[in-house]
Amino acid sequence: MHLHISRRLALHVVQSAASAASRHELEGRRLEMLEDSFAADDVIESLTPELIKDRLEAESALPGGFRIAIVQGTLVIYRLTLIDSTVLCVQGSLIVRSDLTVVARIGDKEVPSTEYKDLLHGSLQTMSQLVNLMAHVKAWCEDDQIRPAPLSSLKVAINCLEEHVDMLDDSSDDHRKFSFILEQLKLTTKSKCRRHYSPQLTVFTYLLHASSAAAHKVLLEQNVICLPSVSTLAKTSQQYQQQQQVVCKNT
Repeated sequence: MHLHISRRLALHVVQSAASAASRHELEGRRLEMLEDSFAADDVIESLTPELIKDRLEAESALPGGFRIAIVQGTLVIYRLTLIDSTVLCVQGSLIVRSDLTVVARIGDKEVPSTEYKDLLHGSLQTMSQLVNLMAHVKAWCEDDQIRPAPLSSLKVAINCLEEHVDMLDDSSDDHRKFSFILEQLKLTTKSKCRRHYSPQLTVFTYLLHASSAAAHKVLLEQNVICLPSVSTLAKTSQQYQQQQQVVCKNT
């Protein structure tokens, strides 16, 4: 009798465990389906600015204080404020172009994309990205302490070029040309003792110096482009030779 009860108890435990495992599995599948459904609903990369406007207006939880409009086929999300209780101006805005690239502005100043690169790189893909950007603009408008500092024209040019270079094919001539221009702009913002030259620019300067040391000297003296000096080339060459010797010893 005791053995019979023990077997029934064991069977009950096994069935209960199997039932619990089955419930957990079903719950896991249900959560996965909900996540997939949410992710699918969140995607807006194939929508037009007009359709995105409709989606925004249907959202129940948006950062407050924004108005939404379509201007010449472009989605404009903006906050208004009064200056001296008489002058109406745009306090902050997001411009969503037809290709879903975004421009953020505080007042009349454009916010560099580096300030929100953790949210967006390139064009918009999800509604969550847009809502989070709106929250950022709202915070920047309301708190001077966290507002991005105005950029110089040179920094704006560097940011624009970085975005352009990122969209180019790495093996294309345009990528090589614009990368050279971008590096030159970045180097002009640093003192000579703090400059770090790319391998491409270093090799270019080696070839230039080997072809004509005089031409290399003239370019350095004229200071029209930023190039490694002769001493920098010598240090780089010495470091390379030392690395090669280490590699040879280890092989």
